[in-house]
Amino acid sequence: MASGFGSFELGTDIGGSVRIPSSFCGVFGHKPVLEWSLSGATSTRRGRHIDADINVFGPLARSVEDLELLMDVLAGPVAEEQVAWRLQLPSHGASS
Repeated sequence: MASGFGSFELGTDIGGSVRIPSSFCGVFGHKPVLEWSLSGATSTRRGRHIDADINVFGPLARSVEDLELLMDVLAGPVAEEQVAWRLQLPSHGASS
């Protein structure tokens, strides 16, 4: 992605696996506080499953604007939890 072969990527982040390498490559990485589905990802360490409360997908992109777009696409509950969720993200460019 940093070399221009892709617009964005996803990685898993527990202790900086997305954020630290992205800072050295001139791209943007984010460890979100929001949870989205880890479906399809195998996260293990020494053969044991890593709990989802500390392991999240982190988007990487070439700009902050692309990270915002990725958050819109990825944010939200896993299918089994949709009944109990309501997600309201601020619109792009909203002042805080």
